[in-house]
Amino acid sequence: MLRILIYLLMMSIAMMPSAFAEIRAAGEPVIVAGGEGALRAVRPLWSTDGRQIAFTSPYYQGLWILDFSSGAIVQISTDPAAGFGFQWSPDSRA
Repeated sequence: MLRILIYLLMMSIAMMPSAFAEIRAAGEPVIVAGGEGALRAVRPLWSTDGRQIAFTSPYYQGLWILDFSSGAIVQISTDPAAGFGFQWSPDSRA
């Protein structure tokens, strides 16, 4: 009985879609705003509803949100280390 359970466990793991797959770029980077001297987006994080991206700048200085519906980039914080460890709320409002 134990051998059957181990066999079933091994088979279910082998048939599982790769949960450990890497995220890879699908092409060249796309410039969404700016030009020469534009803000460098560091640690971009999609909102839970998929409509915005929050990001910080090098050294986690400040926090910005890029809204895809309007194309606006809004700085919501200028504090040092504001971009360290940020995350979206479940409803994407904060």
